[in-house]
Amino acid sequence: MPILLGYYDFSIDTSHTAKEKAGKVMNKIDELKKVKDAPVVISDRSGLVVYANCCFFDIYQWTGDLIGSSLNRIIPSAFHDAHNMGFSRFLVTGKSRIADHVVEAAVVMGDGRRRWSKHLIVVEKIGDNYLIGAKLIPLDQVPRPAPSHESHVPALPVIDELRQTIGKLELALSEIEDSIVWTDGIGEVRLCNKAFDQLVGKNHLSILGADLSELLPLTSPGISVDSPEHPIQQLLASEHTRRDFEVEIQGQREILEISCSEFSLRDFQKSIILALRVVTQQRRMADALAASQKRMAEELQIGREIQMSLLPASLPEEPAFSIFALCHPALEVGGDFYDHYFIRKNRLCFCVGDVSGKGVPAALFMAVVKTMIRDYAYSGKNRTAEIVRQANREINRHNPASMFCSLFIGILEIKSGLLVYTNAGHNPPFFMKNGRSFVLLKDKHGPVLGACDEIRYDEGSIQMEPGDVILVYTDGVTEAVGQNGGWYTVDRLRRVLEEKKMAAPTDIIAAVTDDVKQFKGNAQQADDITLICLQYKG
Repeated sequence: MPILLGYYDFSIDTSHTAKEKAGKVMNKIDELKKVKDAPVVISDRSGLVVYANCCFFDIYQWTGDLIGSSLNRIIPSAFHDAHNMGFSRFLVTGKSRIADHVVEAAVVMGDGRRRWSKHLIVVEKIGDNYLIGAKLIPLDQVPRPAPSHESHVPALPVIDELRQTIGKLELALSEIEDSIVWTDGIGEVRLCNKAFDQLVGKNHLSILGADLSELLPLTSPGISVDSPEHPIQQLLASEHTRRDFEVEIQGQREILEISCSEFSLRDFQKSIILALRVVTQQRRMADALAASQKRMAEELQIGREIQMSLLPASLPEEPAFSIFALCHPALEVGGDFYDHYFIRKNRLCFCVGDVSGKGVPAALFMAVVKTMIRDYAYSGKNRTAEIVRQANREINRHNPASMFCSLFIGILEIKSGLLVYTNAGHNPPFFMKNGRSFVLLKDKHGPVLGACDEIRYDEGSIQMEPGDVILVYTDGVTEAVGQNGGWYTVDRLRRVLEEKKMAAPTDIIAAVTDDVKQFKGNAQQADDITLICLQYKG
C-alpha cells in the first residue's frame, strides 16, 4: 500500500446536492465506512488500524487481530519510509504529492504475499484526529514474500512531535532542486523527492520500491559496462564520494553528478542516500572552456617562442669585451626586452626596456619599441639621446592604449672604451670601476617613452677601463616578492654583485638569478626579470 495521502474520487456522490438530499453533511470517512462491496481499511494519525470491513478481511486474508495493530503490516516495507514522510508532510502543509490520480501498488496480504490493487485514498481531520481511509480494489497478484510485523506505536503527543519534524523534513526535501533518493542496500528506492520524479519522468509511486539501477542505467567513463557492480556500488567503494556518470534518460544523454553516503539504521539494514544533479550543460561548457584554455596555452607558448626568438643570441667572445643577457617573463609572454648589436664595426649598442603591464599587450608593444630603437640606431644616429627622442616621438603618435616603456640604452666605442648612455625612466644600473665596489649610475636623462611627445633627452658618458663592468636590470629583479613577503631590494642585489665582482658576465647573471629564485621560493613570479651584463677588456 502506498503513501496514504490525498483526496480522490471514491465514486461516491459527495456533491452538495447529494448531501442536502441526505439531510445532513457527512464526511468522506463516514461515507467510506458504508462501502460493503469493496475492501476498505481506515487508520488513525498514530498509524493504528481502527476499521476494516468484511470484504477487506476476505480478499486480503487478514484476521481480526489487524484491528489495533500497525498499518505498516499491510504496506510493503519499501514504502514504510515514504508513507511516514508523506503523511507527516500532509499534517504540516495539508498537501499531498499523490493527489488527483489513482494509485496502483501492492498490498501485503495476511499470508505474506503481495496483491496489486487500485488505491482510492482520503485523509481527513475529524475532531482532533486525522484518519486515513482507503478503498483497495485488487488488480493482480505478485508472489513476493514480505514479512509482516507490528510496529511499536509511541504515545500520541510523541507521534505529533515526530510527525511535525518529519513533515518539515519531507517538505524541505521537496523544495530542493537537486534530486534526492534514498535506497536500501540492494538499490530498492525507499524515498525520493519531487525533483527525482521529474528527473526520471515517472509517477512517484511507481518509483518507490523500484530498482534504482533500472530507473538510472548509469555508465561510468573508464569503467567497463560489463562490470558486475552497479556504478553506485563502485562509487561507494571508491575514494570519492562525488562522481560524474552518464545516463540515457527520457530520450536524452545526460551527465549526472552524484554524491552519495552510506549508513545503517540497524546492523542488518544498510541505506544509501544519493543527491543527483544534471550537469550536462555545465560539463560541456567546462570541456569547451578547457579546450579553449588548452588552445590558448598552446598559442601563448608559440608566442613565447616567437618573442624569445626576437631577443638576440649571445655574442661570441670578443677580445675587447664580453656581454651576456637573460630574460624570464612572468607569464608566457611579457614586456621586458634586451638587445645588443654592432653599429658599424667599432660601436656596440645595447639596451634594456620594461614595458608597462604584462602578457600579450606588453609583448606586442615591446616588439614595436625594440624594433624602433634598433632602426633609429642603425640609421646613423651616434647619440643615444637622439635615438630615444625620435623613438619617443613615434611611439606617442601611435599609442592609443597609452602604454609606456622605460629604457636604458648605451653605445660603447670599442677601441676607446667610451660608453655613452641614456636612462629614460629606467632603474639605475650598477657600475664597477677598476675592481672597486659596485655603484649605482643614478643620473636620469628623461621620462619613460610614451609619456609625452616632443621631449628632449640628455645623455651621460663613462670612460671604461679593462675590467670595468656594467649591469642593467629591470625592476622584476629588485621588486621580486619573497615567499614570506617583502621585496628582493637593491641592497641584496649589490651584495650578490660584490661577491661576484671578478667573475665573467655569464657567472654574474647566473648568481643573481639563482639568488632571486632562492629568495622567491614558492611565491609566484610577480614581474618579468631581465638582465644584461657588459665587461670591458680593452
